[in-house]
Amino acid sequence: TEAETEAAKKDTYGPEEEWVVAGQWKLVVHSAEAVEYRNEFEETDPAEVVKITFSYENLGFEDDVQDLFLTPSSAIDANGNMGAFYPGNVETYVQPTPVGAKMNNAEEFFGLETVGDTIKVIFDTYDGNFNRQKAVFELPITK
Repeated sequence: TEAETEAAKKDTYGPEEEWVVAGQWKLVVHSAEAVEYRNEFEETDPAEVVKITFSYENLGFEDDVQDLFLTPSSAIDANGNMGAFYPGNVETYVQPTPVGAKMNNAEEFFGLETVGDTIKVIFDTYDGNFNRQKAVFELPITK
């Protein structure tokens, strides 16, 4: 249907909105939360550290190298600056996920240059058919 086609072309998602790549995966970003935690061994000193929590289900992604492994490729702060991966206090690490399985509440941390109310989190990866798939999640940062 036309509605399904439009949904497939959607370029920005909000919290709890599903990004579905047909026959490959379904991904939801639950939240972006500002955290006080700072890693004592990290040399950078970001203005804000944000924990991204997300879940996905492998609907049929297969690859010779490993099972489905989705994690944000980048983040952009409210002022348009690129965030950097930050060695946060992870409780649930992303794991390669076989067909039919779910990865629930995985966490990834980003250090941001500026403190803000929103963050853009980008997932950019290839599906099992070698087609590039990309989605942007625009999320409020909970404090």
